[in-house]
Amino acid sequence: MLVGINTVQTNNVHHGFYYDRYWRRVLDAVAALETDVRFVVFTQPHNHTFFEGCPRVELPAPEARRFFPKSNTGELARAMAESGADMLVSPLDAAPVRISKPQAVCVLQHASGVDIKGARNKNPHKAQKRACATAELVLTTTEYMRKKCLEWFEAPLEKTTVAPPGVSSVFTTPQPSMVDAPFLLTYYDVYTAERVHRLRDVFAKHRGEFSHLLVVAGPGADDEPQDWGEGIVRIEQCPDVLLAGLYQHCAVFLYPAQYDATGMRVLEALHVGANVITPRTGVLEELAGQSPCYYNPGSPGSFLQALRRSLEESTETHVQHARQGRAAVATYTWEKTAWKILSALKKL
Repeated sequence: MLVGINTVQTNNVHHGFYYDRYWRRVLDAVAALETDVRFVVFTQPHNHTFFEGCPRVELPAPEARRFFPKSNTGELARAMAESGADMLVSPLDAAPVRISKPQAVCVLQHASGVDIKGARNKNPHKAQKRACATAELVLTTTEYMRKKCLEWFEAPLEKTTVAPPGVSSVFTTPQPSMVDAPFLLTYYDVYTAERVHRLRDVFAKHRGEFSHLLVVAGPGADDEPQDWGEGIVRIEQCPDVLLAGLYQHCAVFLYPAQYDATGMRVLEALHVGANVITPRTGVLEELAGQSPCYYNPGSPGSFLQALRRSLEESTETHVQHARQGRAAVATYTWEKTAWKILSALKKL
């Protein structure tokens, strides 16, 4: 069986950021397994290099849309035919409507976080419902998201497979930090951008209370400030090996995302023993249990209380929390993720 992975979504590099990383890790894990399922990745110019080493076909970037990405169905269909792919895996928001081959959809975005303000489509989930209805398989990361797919998109539970993300081995190896301690760490991505700016404002307001730098890691965005302000270090180019060092040496990892359905950053941080502060969501509670310190995202006071509590805990308590965090996420490996996906695909 030859499975095509559709990573052709939109010209916005942020959209599909975790989708690309999820599938790159899965494909790396598959390469080390003995299986008769093969993959080919359909890329576009901005992510073609990211999948270097994988069988891949570069397609022209599709037309960007403000609200819902437009899939380049014609180009995808031709690429499918030329490669001999038997089926296609697509992100839910970019699944081609008309394609002759069987299709699976991958749900890595929490639908409650979709910005539909001003959208012409009165039913923002209409396209997603249609994609789930026609798909042979729906892939999600948690049982929570599996049930939400039933609630939001009417995706039958029997054709939904849960394949949680893993944690790459680079995060298990001690790494140096490119920033001197003490510092707080947060990650700037499509799920956290708005709330990282709010954290910056809170951090600036209470600057005299904390001696820590605030490190903001993650890919650059056009709408981010030119000057992040005093006491803030911005790191745009942050591959996993550098991110691992920051996780390992930070006082606290702040991840303010409410709508991240992957939990990848929280799993990585807990795996290295970092203190994690994040909003309480069904996805993270299922993946990480009570290991993170949760706060109410609607209350700056709740965030400050969580931060103070984490920074004031004793060394003994910190070591205990780190041990609990590692134990909670120890079972998440990309090999297990790959096997779950392979098993689901073979059933088709």
